[in-house]
Amino acid sequence: MKRVTILAAMHGIETYGIDLHKEFVKKFPNLAENVQLVIGNEPAYKNKVRYIDADMNRHYGEPGTTSESKEIARVESLLGSFNPDYIIDIHTTKRNSDVFFVSDVPNDDRHVIFDMLHIDICIMRDSVIKKSFIGNHNNAVSLEYSLRSITDETTSVFINALANVIQEKKNKKHGTFYDVSTLISKDEWSKYSGIKNYDSKPEGVALMVPADDSEMDANYYGFWCHKVSN
Repeated sequence: MKRVTILAAMHGIETYGIDLHKEFVKKFPNLAENVQLVIGNEPAYKNKVRYIDADMNRHYGEPGTTSESKEIARVESLLGSFNPDYIIDIHTTKRNSDVFFVSDVPNDDRHVIFDMLHIDICIMRDSVIKKSFIGNHNNAVSLEYSLRSITDETTSVFINALANVIQEKKNKKHGTFYDVSTLISKDEWSKYSGIKNYDSKPEGVALMVPADDSEMDANYYGFWCHKVSN
């Protein structure tokens, strides 16, 4: 049996991971002790804001005295006590980008997580990922849900897949891999008025692009990606 941590609310307003843990424990009480729920940013979660002083998921590995640097230390202590085999960092976005994984360079542990769900995987290799949570944990992957994609079915699919991972049962084959080449700038997003997810442009395939300013929930306008072999 494997041990899995669900990291939720790294951004305080992104709380779906908490719901997933609750539903998992309800359906699989016999596996509850194999799953740890960690609230990534407790002060931000309690205050219903994205962060208090700085984006926690952009400052891993940096010294500091911010609220988020204290939260990083707390999270690391909890993980050290539980010693999970795998960590799934759950995020949500207002952007209508469905469901996908974001990962640092693939390895054996990350492939186990990829194989949970038949969804696409975005591999990031730049400085952004190195200052994120998953860039500092070789057994961690982020799972990004658009708010529109969250249904009873998506919840059920996740908790059943998680049960399989814990029990070391083979899951579905993973989806398509995309290498993220660069972040989409505001000028590029504006140039391609009406650009949608998976649109192909000279810069690459677009992913996580907002339809308009109301969907902006980060300081970038999406990813330019290139499909790579599995």
